[in-house]
Amino acid sequence: MITKLREAEVLLSQGMTVLEAARQLEISEQTYCGWRKEYGGLDKTQARKLKELERENLQLKKLVADLSLDNAILKDVLSKKRSARTGGEKRLRKRSKCKKNLTFQSGEPAG
Repeated sequence: MITKLREAEVLLSQGMTVLEAARQLEISEQTYCGWRKEYGGLDKTQARKLKELERENLQLKKLVADLSLDNAILKDVLSKKRSARTGGEKRLRKRSKCKKNLTFQSGEPAG
């Protein structure tokens, strides 16, 4: 990529148009303009380092996305457990209140 950009600069300095230089290098004019915009002032080692950092950044973004998804799933499960536990405790309280009010004498309910 950097090599092709340098070749394109040589061709342009010889009087070729961007379109002609791109055709000779077997790339599109848009590709050349994109490369020039992104890598125009870089040498090979800088471009290599930039690509390496971009790959690392992509990996980190994927890792953050995976961890965020895991976190959301765990929060959802935890909230469902809490709501299920809270609902069950309320039902138990209602049952126990009913039983406290009933007293049995000689095998029959009072009242």
